[in-house]
Amino acid sequence: MKSSLVSKLEKDLKRQENHLKYRNLYNIKNSFMKTLIKSGIIIDYALPYIISGLLISTAEEYCLHNSPFVKDIVLGSGEIETIDSSYGLHQENKTYDFKYNEKTMEFSTAWEMLPDGTYSRLSTYYKFNEDILDYNLSEVLSLPEDELKSLFFITKQETIVKNYLTPDDYIYSEPALFVVNHYETYEYALRKETNMENVLYTSISMIIAFLLALEINNISKIFFKKTIKDKLNEIEPLYQTISKSDVEVIKQIIALKKANIDMIKNEDNNINNYQLRK
Repeated sequence: MKSSLVSKLEKDLKRQENHLKYRNLYNIKNSFMKTLIKSGIIIDYALPYIISGLLISTAEEYCLHNSPFVKDIVLGSGEIETIDSSYGLHQENKTYDFKYNEKTMEFSTAWEMLPDGTYSRLSTYYKFNEDILDYNLSEVLSLPEDELKSLFFITKQETIVKNYLTPDDYIYSEPALFVVNHYETYEYALRKETNMENVLYTSISMIIAFLLALEINNISKIFFKKTIKDKLNEIEPLYQTISKSDVEVIKQIIALKKANIDMIKNEDNNINNYQLRK
């Protein structure tokens, strides 16, 4: 019985001495193990959300042919941009990419060639009023610039300079007021998602994925009494690093164990000597 106790104490003593002797290596190993354990705990916390995200994105891609965070090609309605000017211009441009989505009222001067060969015009933008499109667009287009300034609020004024003019630029061949509006069409075609559509669709997908992850987490608690993170939290204290303050404590433990071993051995020797004398 005493020999087994001495053997156990000697093993403990050897382990403590190795901790001091190879303290740096021991700390490196335990730091690495703690990092792995913490990573495992984080992954286990995130696992329901990872599974949920994969399920939602896979289902959306195969069923709806649409993915969050990506501007997909979708089947959508188009848009007609109308441009009306005070000199009688009326243009209609059909688009499916919604590049032009701003309704504007703009008074522009005609292009003027500058001494350096570039072209310049001054644009004054007014606050857009939806009412002018319903019943008095022609009246507004006939207003002189002075009256426009008194009736409408100026939102921006800028000088536009170009090195050369494109065919689209020639609508500004004379000073005029331009009213730009957009109408949704009932014609459908393949087009790229707009930024707003992508943000909305991605937000909805993230909310659904979050709710599904909560449900997966609740179901896992029913079937598993201990999760991976619970087991990892239990073994994490086994991999503590040895600080400078711990060194003194270990030295005291070593001294105590040596004293206990010596005491037990001396006690055995005394008993053996007594039996020999007897």
